[in-house]
Amino acid sequence: MEIWIEKLLELQELDLRVSKMHAQLAEVPQLRSQAELQYRNEAMALLEAQEELKAAEVEVKGFESEIAVLQARKHDFQSKTALIKNNDEYRAALLQIEMVNRAIGAVEERQLEAMFKIDQLKERVALREKDFLAGKARAQVVLEDLETRRKNCERLIGELSESRPGVVAELEEVIKQAVSNGAECGSCVSVYSRLRSSKTYSSLVPCVVPLEDGSCGRCHLKVTAQQRSDVLKSKLVQCPSCGAIVYQE
Repeated sequence: MEIWIEKLLELQELDLRVSKMHAQLAEVPQLRSQAELQYRNEAMALLEAQEELKAAEVEVKGFESEIAVLQARKHDFQSKTALIKNNDEYRAALLQIEMVNRAIGAVEERQLEAMFKIDQLKERVALREKDFLAGKARAQVVLEDLETRRKNCERLIGELSESRPGVVAELEEVIKQAVSNGAECGSCVSVYSRLRSSKTYSSLVPCVVPLEDGSCGRCHLKVTAQQRSDVLKSKLVQCPSCGAIVYQE
């Protein structure tokens, strides 16, 4: 392999690493939002369960108050029966007491159902609290990891960007020497730069690729026999299909 190709591949590897760091960095806000959204959903589920439990407890207290009122009414009827001397009035008072007892029984039955519901809601709240605490811990780990990723990506991007001018300078010097020895590769830096900035190329996909059985290593289509011959002569050759710079390993 010609040394100018080696240096061009070195530059490409550097650029691909920078692009990958930028791609990972670009994912951070979305991943952070996802982690925060999941945590908020778990917090909301806990709050809803707590509110439902609170409403059920208020309902039970309402039943207690209702029973207390009915008990007071029953006591009032019982007190009055001692003073009644007429049989009809006495039977009417007993009927009133019986009706109150039935009302008390109906309320107590509803109260028992509400208390059973409270037990179920307490279990649900406990489960939601467990999910909330686990989600909070999980979100904290994810957010810390994302912050570490952000810092590492920014540091590596800075380091690689600082080293790039030196790599380009070495490449240009190698190309100058190669051209003086007859190699037709003088425009490879400008061609490479154009391919890297082209919208038809992903910044994460190599644009300098090897020939594989006479085919472009990027689009996998055959190049012409003349182009294969030019590659062997250390000329700058681009794939006629996708434009990638091709070389022979």
